[in-house]
Amino acid sequence: MSDYHVQQCHWKGFTSKVMGDGFSFDNDVRLEDGVILMDKQPAAKIMVRKYRPYADNIIIISDIEYSELEMYYEKGCH
Repeated sequence: MSDYHVQQCHWKGFTSKVMGDGFSFDNDVRLEDGVILMDKQPAAKIMVRKYRPYADNIIIISDIEYSELEMYYEKGCH
């Protein structure tokens, strides 16, 4: 799953520790080389990208210090 694909989608999580319950990319939230930047500052890193043909695709995100991991499901794309 390319950075381009990830940036076209809204992502939904359940435990909200790293990026909140859901997020999408816009002028303030960008993705560069697997690192999520918020207001141009590194906020999190995508650790795993998983295609699931018969379910929502998922990404696993770590905070920038690698102390928390969260799973997010793809919920609608442009």
